Amino acid sequence: MVSRLLASLFLAALLTVSGAARSAHAQPQAGRADASPDPVPVTAKAPCSFAAARPALPASALRVGSTFVVTSAADTGAGTLRAAITSANALAGLDRIAFAIPGSGVQRITLKTVLPTITSPVVIDGTTQPGYAGSPLVEVTWGGTATGANCFTITAGSSVVRGLILNGFPTNSATTGYAIWLDVLGSNVVEGSWLGLDPSGRAARPNGNVGITIRGGSGFNRIGGYTAAARNVIAGNATTALSITSGGTGRNRIVGNWFGLNATGTAVLPNGGNNLFIAAPDDTIGGTERARAT
Repeated sequence: MVSRLLASLFLAALLTVSGAARSAHAQPQAGRADASPDPVPVTAKAPCSFAAARPALPASALRVGSTFVVTSAADTGAGTLRAAITSANALAGLDRIAFAIPGSGVQRITLKTVLPTITSPVVIDGTTQPGYAGSPLVEVTWGGTATGANCFTITAGSSVVRGLILNGFPTNSATTGYAIWLDVLGSNVVEGSWLGLDPSGRAARPNGNVGITIRGGSGFNRIGGYTAAARNVIAGNATTALSITSGGTGRNRIVGNWFGLNATGTAVLPNGGNNLFIAAPDDTIGGTERARAT
């Protein structure tokens, strides 16, 4: 049985990386009975070749409960990203953070202190910002006095980060300077985001360490996707674009991303270290389709 499944993966042209390290405001919707599905279904399926494979999101979490809308680019107060995360953390089940910050063009949220760790599943959807037409319109960057900070730390699992620009987070240790830190629980999705770029997508605004790190038992995550809209661009960071460390982490799918290029794919914008560092079992890079320009 295992051999047949592995053969199917080979015929589908999936590259499986195994074993050793490799470089390469907001009002809640009234009542959960009116819950609406996430506008882009989250189905980060684990590779089918593993007996332990499970759905990326449990059935009970496929529908969104409350939606919190970010209407302010301020760091703190009503209608901010910080307030939305705090509200979502207080509720069980999957919630959603949408954006409706006044103004045209890219809206910048400058953080003075780190955001709360995401401890309850949430969809953070930057594509909801009015005017979105394919390129992210919400930038989250650092402006605090601390010399080390991460943007999103997600331990809840079953969460989504979509359509955002995350940059400028500094490092003063091995655990800071990350745009996204996925830890403890898995089945997360990161898609359609720019990590380490400025709002133009053509110049670097580095995170001080890594674009995305997956660690501590967080597995079955999907980074990117099979369409151009799902593609992440991870470039210009000080060290690695994406790192997956050893431990319980594994069975992640990395698909359709651009590493070390600008957002138009027309110029090299290198990360300071590896584009990929993988030291966990059974991760899949690539798939049967490539992200295509639309």
